[in-house]
Amino acid sequence: MFSPGIASLPSFLPRTDLLNIVVETPLGATVKLKYDDAAGVFRTHKAMPLGFEFPFNFGFVPGTAAQDGDPLDVLLLSSHGIPVGTVVPGRILSVLEAEQTEKKVKNRNDRVIAIPWDMVSHGPMLPKLSFDPALKHAIAMFFRKYNEAQGKGFRPLRFTSARRGIQIVRKAMKAAKNAEKA
Repeated sequence: MFSPGIASLPSFLPRTDLLNIVVETPLGATVKLKYDDAAGVFRTHKAMPLGFEFPFNFGFVPGTAAQDGDPLDVLLLSSHGIPVGTVVPGRILSVLEAEQTEKKVKNRNDRVIAIPWDMVSHGPMLPKLSFDPALKHAIAMFFRKYNEAQGKGFRPLRFTSARRGIQIVRKAMKAAKNAEKA
């Protein structure tokens, strides 16, 4: 059984800019999972469209709320499949800022792009992938096609800096605290 405390973890590791990233869906998965905070378990959310699989581990930053009300999404760049429920320290590389349209309603649905951090070597988990223009394009196209296959629109706006990524996470932390008060 997973701990119901997963979603109550701090967004950042103490005294660092490393994120706590909870893996919901591992690399290569053909079914998207979603954390059920109330039950403290991961539930099957939906099957991927035919021919799709997650190109990297996908998860969330605990203690955050994005515009869609869910925790902030993270794409964890690694060639290693990481098990569901694992909390991975990650360094932000960028944020894919994007607009998602569903039933004519447009929302921001940003994706934090991070790399797993090795707590033994205090560096990127190896092998480190190159976050170059070709990979950025492939990530943007994956999310566009993935959403199109579900009848949704997805418009990548830009990839931001790591510094901007930290600002976006902090803003999502404030939004989560405000949602708790409401």
